[in-house]
Amino acid sequence: MSKKIFRSICLVALAVLIVSVLFLSGIMTRAFEKQVMAEMQTETEYLIYGYKMQGSTFLDTVKDVNKRITVISPDGTVLYDNKANSDEMENHLEREEVQSAIKTGSGFSSRLSPSLSEKTIYYAKLMEDGNIMRLSVTESIIYLLIKESMPAVISTAVLTVIAAALLAHKAAEIIVRPINNIDPENPDVNEVYDEISPLVYNLNKQKMLLKNQIEEAQRKQKEFSLITDNMKEGIIIADSQKRILFYNPAALHLLQSSKPTDNTSVYSLNRSEVFRNAVEKALNGEMSDELLKTENGICRVIGSPSSEATGSVGAVIIVMDVTEIEEREKLRREFTANVSHELKTPLTSISGFAELMKTGTVSSGDVKEFSGVIYEEAQRLITLVNDIIKLSELDENKMSENFEAIDLKEIADEVKTVLAPYAAEKKINFEVDGENLRICGNKRLIFDIVYNLCDNAIKYNKTGGNVFVSVKKEESKVILTVRDTGIGIPQKDTERVFERFYRVDKNRSREIGGTGLGLSIVKHACAVNGAEINLKSRENEGTEVTVLFKAYDAE
Repeated sequence: MSKKIFRSICLVALAVLIVSVLFLSGIMTRAFEKQVMAEMQTETEYLIYGYKMQGSTFLDTVKDVNKRITVISPDGTVLYDNKANSDEMENHLEREEVQSAIKTGSGFSSRLSPSLSEKTIYYAKLMEDGNIMRLSVTESIIYLLIKESMPAVISTAVLTVIAAALLAHKAAEIIVRPINNIDPENPDVNEVYDEISPLVYNLNKQKMLLKNQIEEAQRKQKEFSLITDNMKEGIIIADSQKRILFYNPAALHLLQSSKPTDNTSVYSLNRSEVFRNAVEKALNGEMSDELLKTENGICRVIGSPSSEATGSVGAVIIVMDVTEIEEREKLRREFTANVSHELKTPLTSISGFAELMKTGTVSSGDVKEFSGVIYEEAQRLITLVNDIIKLSELDENKMSENFEAIDLKEIADEVKTVLAPYAAEKKINFEVDGENLRICGNKRLIFDIVYNLCDNAIKYNKTGGNVFVSVKKEESKVILTVRDTGIGIPQKDTERVFERFYRVDKNRSREIGGTGLGLSIVKHACAVNGAEINLKSRENEGTEVTVLFKAYDAE
């Protein structure tokens, strides 16, 4: 800015100087003209006196070759001229200066001389004898005088330019200094002259506007970060060069990636083919939705293009943990397949025996046996269907209501009464002890929990074995323990026995009539009643199942 001011001042100074020189030249020209005209009057008087005394002989003695001397008769005839042959010269009666001299005694004029081809100043004076003495000078004389004064004028102009440049430089510094000293953070506290007060006002206004915009942007950024940082879904935004622009913590967690550095490629987060395809398709303007298997589970990777009117400018990648959903879908498919299989086996038996009886080829002695098989298979179907219905109700949370205070020891005694014949049949010692402690829950589900645990303890026990059921309290928990001395569960199967239709020994389970849903029902019923279940088992030594209920608080 200071350079622009400096140049502007210098240009103005130069323009002023040029105008001044031209004006001065005009003034000097006029001054020199007046001086020359005054000299011409004086010299003409001198020439008239000499001509009167000596005639034209005196005029020949004049040495100033720059002036032209002419003597003209009253009728305009040229009598004498020191620059040309008077006999060849035209009549001068009509000349302006001659007419003025005849009328007033003297006269001046200036015009282009036809004989000298130069602009000339003429002065004519009427003499006593009636003739006219005329003295003329070309303007070159004036220019010669101006030329002689030019060195002084040029020197003055140069000094003026130098002074103007120095003054312009200083003026520019003085003008710019208050502007340079303006503090953008606090523009209104500077001492400035009135001319830049609007600038200070606009700076202050712009500062407040920018401050508000920054605060608004920071607020939105904080809100965005608060939302994205607490999302379970991972979000990744990349530009057209595949550089990471944004990511949230969930993305790093789901992709099992460490924190990337600035301007890092998005592929540094995950180099799997699924992830790369999602990024590439998004940058090409295509949507993608694929599953990515990781060490921690299964992720759904959704790629979406981030585009403007000019075309694709980046990619937005959404990563969601769908491990539980996929596992549920897998369990659903397995459950459907298992139900179909479990239903098919007894139905096949029932259909086969019924068909034999229908044809009448079965002897009367075998009818009773066949009817018994059909009955057993039908009971098995009923049990299986009832268990499936219970699981369905538990899945849909239809049994979470009707909670009441329940004496857990009474439930255990009731289950013992129901299963006592079955235990006696297998020669199993079945004992229940403990305190009468109350819990809050759904009575039907609590009964199912105790019944299924005790039924399994008898079912998978050894002949002459023991089943011990105890109810006790520890701090705020009521603990139900069902322990047996049966065949136990291999260590590799302890984590899976609560899965639907999972059997450690399928052949043995079918022999004793198990559906494979008992422990699954127990697990779901515990979840509905807010109980915690733990299982410990040693193969060929027995199994112990512990269920922790929250003690009932009458208040």
